[in-house]
Amino acid sequence: MILKKSEPFTTLLIETGTNNPKNVCYAAVLASTNATTKQTTFMNFPVFALIPNQKTITGVYNTNRNDGILQMVKELLNVSVNKVVQVDVNKIGWTGLL
Repeated sequence: MILKKSEPFTTLLIETGTNNPKNVCYAAVLASTNATTKQTTFMNFPVFALIPNQKTITGVYNTNRNDGILQMVKELLNVSVNKVVQVDVNKIGWTGLL
């Protein structure tokens, strides 16, 4: 995908992991960078809050994983998303408390 310098770049960040042994979505954040102002806006979606279609991000993730969240964000905000980044917290290194 080639973007023009004047176009915003929007990324959907999805933080996931495993908890008792279910796959869960811990966070969903939309980051959009305005090419003109060079400013980035972050919009955090509470994963347990009801959205207008009476679903939660957690529920959408449980049934349709990342694709479901992407589709929900596109429909809810009428935006295009250039990139989806999934962060699996179970794969992040842990060294314990200092």
